[in-house]
Amino acid sequence: MRCLGTSTPGQEIPMRTTMRLVVVSITIAAILASTWIPSAQGPQPTSPPTIPLTTSAPAFADEALLARLAQATGGEVRISYHAYTGKVRFIGTDPSRPIPRAEALAPEAPPTQAALAFLRTYGPLFGIADPEAELAVMRIKQDERNRAFVRFQQQHHGIPVLAGEMIVQLDAEGNVVSAGGETIPDPGTSLTPAISAEQAQARALEMVARAYDLTPDALSATQPELWLYNPVLLGAPGPQFTSLVWRMDVEPRPLLPIRELVLVDARTGTIALHFNQIDAARDRRTYDAQSGSTLPGVLRRSEGQGPIGDAEVDKAHDFAGDTYDFYWTNHGRDSLDNAGMPIISTVRYCPQGGQCPYPNAFWNGQQMVYGQGYASADDVVGHELTHGVTDHESHLFYYMQSGAINEAFSDIWGEFVDLSNGKGNDAASMRWLMGEDLPGGWIRSMSNPPVKSDPDKMTSGHYYCGEQDNGGVHTNSGVANKAAYLMADGDTFNGKTVTGIGIVKTAKIFYEVNANLFTSGSDYQDLYDRLLQACANLVGTAGITAADCQQVKNAVDAVEMNQQPPSCPAPEAPMCGAGQSPVTLWFDDMENPSAGRWASASITGDNTWYYPQTNNPFHFDATYTTSGVYNLWGYNQPQRGDFYIAMTSSVSLPAGSQPYLHFKHAFAFEDSDPSGASKYDGGIVEYSTNGGASWADAGPLFINNGYNGTIYNAADGDNPLKGRQAFTSESNGYMSSRLNLASLAGKSVRFRFRIGTDSGTDAYGWFVDDVRIYTCAAQATSTPTRTPTRTPSRSPTRTATITRTPTRTPTSTNTPTRTPTPTRTYTRRPTNTPGPSPTRVPGAVRRVALPIVGLSYALPGLPTPTATRTPTRTLTPTRTLTPTPTRTRTPTATPSGWVTIKNETFEGTFPGNWTVLDDDPNSGLYYWGKRDCKAASGSYSGWAIGGGDGASLACGSNYPNSVEAWMIYGPFSLADATAATMTLKYWLNSEEGFDELLWGASMDGSWFYGYVDSGDSGGWKDGSLDFSDVPTLGDLRGESQVWVGIRFLSDESIIYAEGAYVDNILIRKNTSSAYADTPAMPVDAGVVPASAKLPARADK
Repeated sequence: MRCLGTSTPGQEIPMRTTMRLVVVSITIAAILASTWIPSAQGPQPTSPPTIPLTTSAPAFADEALLARLAQATGGEVRISYHAYTGKVRFIGTDPSRPIPRAEALAPEAPPTQAALAFLRTYGPLFGIADPEAELAVMRIKQDERNRAFVRFQQQHHGIPVLAGEMIVQLDAEGNVVSAGGETIPDPGTSLTPAISAEQAQARALEMVARAYDLTPDALSATQPELWLYNPVLLGAPGPQFTSLVWRMDVEPRPLLPIRELVLVDARTGTIALHFNQIDAARDRRTYDAQSGSTLPGVLRRSEGQGPIGDAEVDKAHDFAGDTYDFYWTNHGRDSLDNAGMPIISTVRYCPQGGQCPYPNAFWNGQQMVYGQGYASADDVVGHELTHGVTDHESHLFYYMQSGAINEAFSDIWGEFVDLSNGKGNDAASMRWLMGEDLPGGWIRSMSNPPVKSDPDKMTSGHYYCGEQDNGGVHTNSGVANKAAYLMADGDTFNGKTVTGIGIVKTAKIFYEVNANLFTSGSDYQDLYDRLLQACANLVGTAGITAADCQQVKNAVDAVEMNQQPPSCPAPEAPMCGAGQSPVTLWFDDMENPSAGRWASASITGDNTWYYPQTNNPFHFDATYTTSGVYNLWGYNQPQRGDFYIAMTSSVSLPAGSQPYLHFKHAFAFEDSDPSGASKYDGGIVEYSTNGGASWADAGPLFINNGYNGTIYNAADGDNPLKGRQAFTSESNGYMSSRLNLASLAGKSVRFRFRIGTDSGTDAYGWFVDDVRIYTCAAQATSTPTRTPTRTPSRSPTRTATITRTPTRTPTSTNTPTRTPTPTRTYTRRPTNTPGPSPTRVPGAVRRVALPIVGLSYALPGLPTPTATRTPTRTLTPTRTLTPTPTRTRTPTATPSGWVTIKNETFEGTFPGNWTVLDDDPNSGLYYWGKRDCKAASGSYSGWAIGGGDGASLACGSNYPNSVEAWMIYGPFSLADATAATMTLKYWLNSEEGFDELLWGASMDGSWFYGYVDSGDSGGWKDGSLDFSDVPTLGDLRGESQVWVGIRFLSDESIIYAEGAYVDNILIRKNTSSAYADTPAMPVDAGVVPASAKLPARADK
């Protein structure tokens, strides 16, 4: 939904962006020695400086064509490559030295012929072998300077490729100034659908109905069309191969802000991709919906009519005129479509059955729609109307990086209108704030995006890599917003000083990109290239100079626009620690299906595991490997099922050893609820130590990249694995996971991969390859086993389930009992009303996989996970456990040698060197804070909700629902420790079994293992952690990097007063030999072992 308002990404595992870009310059000395900025002695056209060489061109690039290109341009050419396909994605030249038109081309040849002639020669660089057959003309634009822009749609045997587009820019003589776009070379997939258009339409209606809690008869769908889809062109998550799909739009019959793009796999019927396209217009017509959902409503003011005295109507009307005037004055644009399209606005809109007043605004593809008060901000009006311009120009998809830039374009022009119309609050303190005149105040800062937890550069920890908010479109727009601010006003940022070039020049450069150079799937790498090219194109017009182009380059370099966010790659689990190599006990790369090493079966319903993967009844090529040509494939079927594929023999694990299981996998399980919180289907790993007679969940054994969600557990869910921790949603391509098998040493073990599905819709399922059981040994005594490089064997595919983040209303009073969720039929899932939480037994050991809000990145002092060392002592968690009994020991004299690592009494500055964050922002951002409400000693203690939005809470206040407040300290070293402990005082008043306090230790700054307590502590209570005997991790003495974490968690319902306090946290170690073999310290009765994953980023 393309709305103005912020959208908070929801629960996510750390993911990578599927398109990683490499920017290169041709490796020819003449090119590297050249410059794009001549001396400023004349207004001759020029381009920005060449991009510094960062890597060589892909080995398979056509060197002869590159050399020819360099010769034709005198070496002044910039080339960017697509790292996934390895093909060129952009060629830019100095407009004074373009690529000459083909010699055989007639002087009067039209732009299309000139563009095709260029592509007949250089098309192979882009992956186009036969441009006449593989490209169809979408649009030809010519401007007042006689430049031409020819836009092509990639097609394969007449079937278009989603986001496969190219634009060739020609000067007045037909020479090529730039060419860019993305294609899928040789899509190579079956073009014969196995399901009909009608069947696909029914699947789409069913999915959207379920996602938005509607019935299929309340929806309508456009006529499906066959397209080809590969997620790498959109940076989408999921398995990455090319699919034949049925494409359609689904809209509600009652007027709601929904226009869902749906792709249905034409071979399997799986939903390959879906997301809401609603954007959240001088012939002006302004209507009043009168708090209803009928559009456009009652006409209140037309073009030429004066103010009518209704502030909502008048502001919408006047600000629409201001936006029209800005585009006409600066870009010569006549309305949204550049053809005098009426600008239709509706105020006081409320969606049917939704929140009223409606706190947002959106562009629905035809008109502007405002909730009450949202037409009062001129930048908001300019923002939403610019979505209409983008729809008629680049037509950027409202998804992932394309969607983030779409949002940024709207923010940028909205602010340009705001700063130039002389209306609204334009005080210096309000400059570059989006929505400062809204009822609730401003929602984004373009000059300082991190103030609202948005990224200001590509490597920012705020960059979001998940699926929520259509891939973080309202968050990741911060990168382009910051660049626009730097270009217009100038500033020093990230080591770069930018001299501002003003609003008008900045607007013209961005407009050149949106109107002439961008394709629908363009991303930030493309924006980097196109902004530089746009400035070069415009030198000599509107006062734009070569010096201005240098400032543009300084700005895009400052925000690192040509880099990819380092925290987005799919997580990879290490094999062994530094200086070690794996010693294989059992390995299967799946390349010999006839060996009989795997067998599949069903527990409930149909068995849809297939090995080899092509041996399936759908005629679907499920080949998606990390090595070779075979993999396991488990189809996420659309009916209730419980099925597995298991090893047929057991592997003996040497007694006293430290063995591991490592495997590579990609998954896409159904999670079509728009909130993203409902993970309907998923997969688990299980092990057996008795030859397969019984099986146990291997979840507690994961030490790298374990389960990432809980399977939907409400009363209307019928998944046999409902309520279980599992791999859910999508992995964003292949990742790897590792399990610590030390607790199974001395036994014979086998593993299986098990999928649980409900009677809903389907998804691609689970792909598994390269399964290894092994130990680690020093490299001096073991020959390293090479791990196959993760290179997909074929052009991959991907489904992304794009959903909306739910709005949850915190409970404000202490509710004595849970309110049952109203009974629902299974086909209509709740969206904003949480269903019953999974049953949790107080005292049970469980792995708590915390929701990931945003992307995976290292918080201050928290590096990315490193290899786990071999523990000398571990606890073996089980699924159900009674409270751990108190361990006792005979008191001994305390020798000297204790060293205090951290003594937190809260009497000084806090948080200091603690990292504090809240991983669940739906009820606000509540941090651990120093407060004087309760103290075990002294005057202060740490209150779990006492900071952030809780800083103003009075002592004794109820804690909110949906809080996940963390405080983390580290890393610190125990390398020389013979003993080490953490002790603390805590006070707890929470919902027993559901809201809890956890304290634990970590070796990677990610997973924390320790103890949890819940309910009423009955006053201050002692907590402790013995670093020589940490649950699951075992002995941490000797480790050079250790962290401690304390977390308070509340769920979606029932709250109590205050929650949790901690005080007198003492972390210390002893280096005396007298402590080398002392018994473990006692653990209080009533607390149980538990673990939790640190959220990947703070507050979003």
